[in-house]
This record gives sequence, structure tokens and C-alpha cells, in this order.
Amino acid sequence: VWSKPEPLPSAIQYLLSGRYWKWVHPMHLWFLVVLVITTVVVMIALPLWRRLPDGLQRRSIAGFRRATASAWAPALFAVPTLGTLLVMDYGLLDTPHTFLPQIRIILAYLVFFSFGWMLYRNLDLLETLKRRAWTNLFLGIGLGILNFALAMKKVEAMSTRNWPAFLGTAVTGALVVWLMLFGCAGVFLRYLDRNSHPMRYLSDSSYWVYLSHAPVVLWLQILVASLAVSPLLKAPLVLAG
Repeated sequence: VWSKPEPLPSAIQYLLSGRYWKWVHPMHLWFLVVLVITTVVVMIALPLWRRLPDGLQRRSIAGFRRATASAWAPALFAVPTLGTLLVMDYGLLDTPHTFLPQIRIILAYLVFFSFGWMLYRNLDLLETLKRRAWTNLFLGIGLGILNFALAMKKVEAMSTRNWPAFLGTAVTGALVVWLMLFGCAGVFLRYLDRNSHPMRYLSDSSYWVYLSHAPVVLWLQILVASLAVSPLLKAPLVLAG
């Protein structure tokens, strides 16, 4: 004889088991989860940094300053990023699908977080980002096209490990992200370093638009899903909406 389980005890048992965590998805707010965890890690590490000998601290800061001011800065900072991409599934920076910390993703973002932290402590280095800004930007765009092609080959392989595509995706991806970072930052610092009401509006609104866009985009996608129209037309329509 089969009897239905009691709802309340069953629900409590399920919650206490923690099995539901694998189904809870942060959706497009995953970056806030990563940011909170990364911040906690840095706050824990900060007292350890302060305990280091003064000489080691000074040499570390001096090394960061030389690397940031170097013409090879994107390639230098791409090295630790490459290390994190090599442990990703496709050689691309993974997106977490859970609220639980995923070490490989946290480590990847710690590289960028640490760079930002150090740059904030050395704000005079912002001037050096203006140098070679267009060169970095165009190199990043060109290499980005190659990165996309390699990534598509890796995704097409799916279950099999296409090592040339995987390694090519990771190497080009690490370079692209730092070329674009230095390039975009340099261009903005060079040409948009003055008060502008339109740019202020775009800057301030972008975060809130990002938070609220997901349900609107999903709704519009559902509306156009059944239309006998090319996706090349549907996508711009949804984005315009």
C-alpha cells in the first residue's frame, strides 16, 4: 500500500538536505554573487597583505606599476587570466549557474578585482592607459574575431576535447579581454574625460537597465518566437524593444 508523504515534513527534509541549491539559479544577477564572494575573499586576504614585510609590499607595488605602464601590459596581465581559462570547460570564462561558490570562476574574477584594487591605489597610472589606446582597441577587436571562430569550433566539438581550438580559445580570449580593457579605458579617458549629460545618463542608467531588462527581453522573445521571420530580423527587433 502506497501512501502520500506528509507535505510539511517532506518540505522541511528537502530544505535541510540542501539538494535544492543545484536548482536555484541567480540568472543575470550572477555577477553580484561573484562580486560579493570576491569582496569577502579580498577582505580576508587584506590583513595577510598588511602583515607582509614593507620591502615586499613596495616591490609588489613597483612591479604592478611597471607592468601597467609597459607597452606589453595587456600581454603581461593576460598570463594569470590564461591560467584561469585553462581550467574552464571551453577555454571561455564560465558563468556560474548556482549561488554556491565555484573556485575556478572566483579565481578568474579575482585577477580583475585585484587589478582594479591596485589601480585605485595608483590612480596616476590612469594617464598611461591613454597611450596606445586605439592600438589596443583595434588589436582586441581583430583578435576577438579569431577568438569567436575558435570558440565556435570548440563548442561544435562539445563532448570531445578539441585541444587546438580549446588552447587557441583560451590564449586569444585572455589577450582579448586585456586588450579591450586597456583599449576601452584609454579611449574613454582620452575623449570622455569631461562633463556630458548624455554620457552621464547612459553611464548611470546602464546598471538599472541591466537589472530590469531580462523579463522584458524574455517577453519580447516569446512574442516573436512563432513569427515566420528570420532570426536576423527578430534579434534587432527584440533589442530595439
